[in-house]
Amino acid sequence: MVMAGLYIAIAVLAVAFLNIKDSIFKMRTEFVDSLDNSPRTELQKAIVTGTVSAQPEEPPEPVEVTAEEPQTMVMDEDSSITVEPGVLVDNTEEEPAEEKHYYEFTAINSQTILHMREAPDINSKSIYKLKPGTKGYVLEPGDDWSYVTAEEHAGYCSNEYLNMREIPEEEYPEELR
Repeated sequence: MVMAGLYIAIAVLAVAFLNIKDSIFKMRTEFVDSLDNSPRTELQKAIVTGTVSAQPEEPPEPVEVTAEEPQTMVMDEDSSITVEPGVLVDNTEEEPAEEKHYYEFTAINSQTILHMREAPDINSKSIYKLKPGTKGYVLEPGDDWSYVTAEEHAGYCSNEYLNMREIPEEEYPEELR
């Protein structure tokens, strides 16, 4: 008897839950009903309501392509694709490729060694020490730090201690380009 009463109580709560104004079931029903008044395509409505068919109603017409005249595929406002004769021209202007510059450097630390570091940071680990007057090449110039190579080592040095000079491409080692 207690179990029957429990089942009845659960059934009453379930019915009450389904009738609550903000119930998720009621909101879904209201949402699906609102689709009839919205500017959605039939496919979008079918996806939301779960009535999408695996087979299209009518197969698309095959597009005949000939190699003799150029053609362009164009997407229409209704998302259909048509093939039109001619070539679509892109009128956007391309930015010119950035010109590569090549630099050599001389370490201008006058009394102490210059630390070549793992990262462009004063607190980064020192991986090699350059003596005053050491010459090398700049691999990647930066505003405050540059990635350089000298004496078969590569790392970051502060630009404050580098005298950099732009050189022609022919003077820059080919293996570093």
